[in-house]
Amino acid sequence: GTNQNLNIANGGSINSTGGNQPNDPAAGTITFQGTGQTTGTNAGEPKLYDVTINGGMDFNGSSNGQSATIWNTLQLNAGSFVVDAPFYHNSSTLVYNTGGSYNRSVEWGQATPGAQGYPYNVLVQNSTTVNLANNSIPSAGLEMGGNLTIGTSSSGFNKVDLNSASKPLRILGNLVIGDPATYNNRLTLSTVAGGNLELAGNFTRYRVDNYYDNSDDDIPTPHYNGTIFIGSSTSVVDVVDNEINYRVQKFYKMTVNKTGGGDVTLLVPNLFIESEL
Repeated sequence: GTNQNLNIANGGSINSTGGNQPNDPAAGTITFQGTGQTTGTNAGEPKLYDVTINGGMDFNGSSNGQSATIWNTLQLNAGSFVVDAPFYHNSSTLVYNTGGSYNRSVEWGQATPGAQGYPYNVLVQNSTTVNLANNSIPSAGLEMGGNLTIGTSSSGFNKVDLNSASKPLRILGNLVIGDPATYNNRLTLSTVAGGNLELAGNFTRYRVDNYYDNSDDDIPTPHYNGTIFIGSSTSVVDVVDNEINYRVQKFYKMTVNKTGGGDVTLLVPNLFIESEL
């Protein structure tokens, strides 16, 4: 039920032969307290609403290609990792909650929509750093179908780092860095050529002390990468701060590659392009 939790002990599992998808919070939360696995007989089974993991988790315990589906949230706590990725429903959120440095793995390992390990929304919280390129990057780069949110109203000091990625991070939704209450949340682009940010939605950064590291002021030289606005809808660029003088955004390189009438709307009053537009 809503706000109820099912704890599964270390080494436990969920086995499913099918059933209805859990499409509301009354499904409750399942917490794997250590290592665990799920096994299903049909594609996408079992369908799970909220799942929290605290150890190694195999979402395809039968090794038959029928991995589980996350319907709402998959939260990774400290000490957790994914052995075989789930499918993600197109309204779900992958939550990095490890409270330290975490090297992205198969839980976000695909750039093909609908594939195992292709996330929709991604949230980074609880002072977590997600290193995107400290494991292998798919040949097409990394993509997500929804929004990337770095930081919450109760947890700052979160970071997403492209490290030495030579392929882009493609966000088909919005990018949100920080919030009005917390600080020191950041997204850092790669210093290796090709590690760009490709963004289809809005670019929003809160406060002067949340960061988008992409300019000469932010990261060591040499660097090559920039911000590429893609897709067919309008993207809005804004920095939200009570002080008008702090509403400044710098892009090392900015490319507008919109189609079908899409454009980029600048709400930020101070925009600087350091290399090329």
